Amino acid sequence: MVERAEDYSYSSTRAHVNGSEDAVLGEDLFHNDRRRGYILLLRSDIPQKEIERLSYATKTGRPLGSKESVVEMGKKLERRLLQRPKGRSRKGLYPNLPKP
Repeated sequence: MVERAEDYSYSSTRAHVNGSEDAVLGEDLFHNDRRRGYILLLRSDIPQKEIERLSYATKTGRPLGSKESVVEMGKKLERRLLQRPKGRSRKGLYPNLPKP
């Protein structure tokens, strides 16, 4: 691992922090006035709990956000985005299913 994100050779962060041109990226992500805020964000400490939440969302492919925002996003997309409880569903939850 590297100490700073821009030191990682396969990261676009170097170009974003330095404002240098990059053939793959094309144009700058940030204008000079916003670049300082981006650098401060990179240098800030992120609590371990937030890192774990981000890692979980990345590994599972689930959205990262509050329960309310994920439910709202799911409604807009017409998809269930929250993880369902583990195990079989309880009796009576699906009364219209044929009985075995």
